[in-house]
This record gives sequence, structure tokens and C-alpha cells, in this order.
Amino acid sequence: MTIPYNATAYGATDKITKHEDITRDVVINSDTGKTKHIYTYKNHPFILYNEDIVLFVKIIFKVVIQDFDQIKKLLDYLRAIAKLCNHLSIPIT
Repeated sequence: MTIPYNATAYGATDKITKHEDITRDVVINSDTGKTKHIYTYKNHPFILYNEDIVLFVKIIFKVVIQDFDQIKKLLDYLRAIAKLCNHLSIPIT
């Protein structure tokens, strides 16, 4: 999860849920009939729902941006460079 390289919370969540050590299963709510994805890590007994992972990622992003001022400054700088390159139609490679 590289926040300075324009990672988004959605992208980070996607990367975590598709990690090779994460197993995804589907459960059906017997009351509503709706399906939910649950995730387990290797053979550990705990499970996480997608909402749990999204919440963890949002918390991590918030803490990193609030508590590490230099990372926030770098992120702002890189976004400004990306915006300028986009305005000038210069590809970012």
C-alpha cells in the first residue's frame, strides 16, 4: 500500500482481498437471502467482512496522512505534479 504513489482506499482494499494468503468465501444470510464475502488469512480462525477491511484501510490512510506530515506533503506535491502533467498533456511514466 503505497499512499504517496496515489494508491486509493479502494485499490488498497482490492489488493488486500486478492492477496495469495487471503481466502474468500461466500455466505448467505438466512434471514435476508443476501450473500456476503468473508475473508480469512491462511488458517487463522477469525474472519473479516469486506466492510471490515475497508474500514481498516480507511483508518490506516487517515492515520498516515494525519500523523506523518512529511508523507502528506509528499502526497500533495505528487498530486500537484500529476495535475500539471495532465494539464500539459504530458504522460506520467
